Order: sequence, then C-alpha cells, then structure tokens
Amino acid sequence: MEFRNSGEGWAFWVSYGRQKGFEVRKRYTNKRQSDGKIASCKFVCANKGYRLKDKRDHLIKCPQAEIRTDCQVHINFIMNRKKEILKVTDLVLEHDHQLHLPETLHLMVSQRKISDLQAFEIEIADDMGIGPKAAHELASHQVGGPLYFSYTLRDYKNYLRFKRPQEMAYKPCYHSVHYFLKPSNFDKEGGEEAGRGEAQAQAQAPVVDGTDYKDYMGELSFTQMLMVILLV
Repeated sequence: MEFRNSGEGWAFWVSYGRQKGFEVRKRYTNKRQSDGKIASCKFVCANKGYRLKDKRDHLIKCPQAEIRTDCQVHINFIMNRKKEILKVTDLVLEHDHQLHLPETLHLMVSQRKISDLQAFEIEIADDMGIGPKAAHELASHQVGGPLYFSYTLRDYKNYLRFKRPQEMAYKPCYHSVHYFLKPSNFDKEGGEEAGRGEAQAQAQAPVVDGTDYKDYMGELSFTQMLMVILLV
C-alpha cells in the first residue's frame, strides 16, 4: 500500500481501527532535515507497551490500573525517495486483547467527534446559561441515551474550554480595553491618530477619542463592564 502523505496513512489507520474495534495512536514520526518532509512513521494499537511507574508521589497506595497489554499491532511507513510517497513496509494485525463491541465503536477516543450541528447546539446552550452536564444529558436523552451519542461530557467541556478564549479575542470590549491600554497608541511621535489606525488594522476595534472614552464606557452594558474589570 502507498500513500501520498502521513495524513492519508493516519486516516486509513483510524478508519481501520474503527472497523476492527481498537484504539490507535502514533508511535513516532521522523522528518528529513533537508526539507522537513516525513521520512518514516509508525502507527500502533493504543495498547502498545506499558505505562511507566508514576514517581510524582511515593505515598500513592492505589495507582492507576494497568490497561496496556503490549499489543504488537502496528503499521510502518517509509518514504520512497524516487516517488516521494509513503510505502507500507511492515504490518502486524494480530491483537492480544479483547476488541470493542460494534455498539460502542463510536465512543472510542479516536472516533469521538462533535459535528457542526452539535457544536451549534452547544454554543446556544452555553449562551443561555445551561450547564454542560444538564445540556449533555438532554442531548443524549434525545437520541436514546449516552451510548448512542457521538461525544462524551468531557468532550463537551473541552469544546467550551477551547471556544471561550477564541470568543474573548473577538469581543469588541476586549479590543477597546487593549486599545486604550497600549502605550504605543498615545506616543508622542505618531500621536493618537496613528494608534487608531493600528488598532483598526489589527483588531478592528471601534475608534473613539481619548476625551470620549468615559462616554463610551458609559454606553457599555453590565456584562461588558464586568468584562472590562476582569481584563484590566
């Protein structure tokens, strides 16, 4: 088998893992120093190897149970220098552990995902003040239970944790505060006009004069004022 790049090889390995019912992960990736292209890589079963002993706290009496079995299932790719494609050089497909049931394949870590429609529903629930646990229980109840849902409560929380910093970067209040707090916007050489142009080009923040700053702050809502206090 041959693949044009490592992305196609990884997509094939993830798809194969879903069909057979085992978790997958990347073992290593080697890149060429000349151009940075991947020269070789190895994808394995998630049960490959064993976990190292946790030495952070010697007082732990009940460490995490070992779940890996040193499964030898893997696939190796090596770059063909003439064709500039990745070719499979080694493949092992015999597992030494039980595989996932067909009914729970969508709950594997490598297979869980949030669709665009589900992301839209999550954002609406978050804007309305509905907690993650309640919103996830309601959504899973609509499809017949959590076993039929394509993501877990942890995925829900991770999505919100990733989404909120992005929202903060586009809030008008956020840009306004950083516009006025940036010393370069009021330097002696460029003056206030230069600072306005820079703020418009970078963040598209609303342009207001320094004398109108108090009037502008007076027009903000309670939520925006609270955000200003937190940011400052």
